[in-house]
Amino acid sequence: TNSGCTGTQSVSISTTPAPAMSANSSTLCVGFSVTLTANGANTYTWSPGTGLSATNGASVVANPTVTTTYTIIGTGSNNCDGSTTSLVSVSTCAGISSINQNNLLNIYPNPSNGTFILQIPEKIQENAMFIRDLLGRSVTFDLLLSASGEMTIAIRNPSKGVVFLTVTLNSGPITKRIIIE
Repeated sequence: TNSGCTGTQSVSISTTPAPAMSANSSTLCVGFSVTLTANGANTYTWSPGTGLSATNGASVVANPTVTTTYTIIGTGSNNCDGSTTSLVSVSTCAGISSINQNNLLNIYPNPSNGTFILQIPEKIQENAMFIRDLLGRSVTFDLLLSASGEMTIAIRNPSKGVVFLTVTLNSGPITKRIIIE
């Protein structure tokens, strides 16, 4: 008030909303990777950068060695930032408890020198056979199919120890332990 008079003034405040963001999460075995995708913004920054193929972009490939929560900061067209998280749970997938003891696979000889015969009564799903070492790392191998349906598998540069062969059949995945002497 001034000299008994009152006055008012209006101020208009407009707010700009942060982008509504989301991202996928995943569970994987050590040595595997997964594509993580965020959406809801125009640009993205991922952190921490450990185990990521890149730290910018809507999609990144994650290959963490331990369970990791990634934080994604997204900037919308209005230059406001939003955030979300993506959890990648990592398992060694090499423990005895993860092995399916189903008898649909016959492997011999086991132990072997790195070359063995695999007999499977069902059709293998495409690109669904892999071998991992105890740390979950991929092991390179050659595959030779015979007319009888047997497969000869030869591990390249075999090292003594244990590896795990996983095959996905129509009935689901089966993992077998192979000892290399």
